[in-house]
Amino acid sequence: MIIKVESAYHYASLNTVLIGGQIESGNGLKKGDILYNMNNSSEMYTIKGTALMKPIDGYRSIVNIQLEPGNYSVNELIGKTLISELSSY
Repeated sequence: MIIKVESAYHYASLNTVLIGGQIESGNGLKKGDILYNMNNSSEMYTIKGTALMKPIDGYRSIVNIQLEPGNYSVNELIGKTLISELSSY
């Protein structure tokens, strides 16, 4: 799965990071799945849940994904491309 992050926000009261963007290909996501920065596989993000998936066309969707907070800046997520499987890309 390829996700292009377009927005990110930290909800402190929920201890959750919410990212929004486009999914270009792949299967579903579930709690506990790991996303990797496509350009730096040492950057990993754990999915807390998916909030919304809305189809745009035959192969892209808009998505909001909840991430576990971690040792990263929320603003640094914007513009990154995240992938769900390293071996596929």
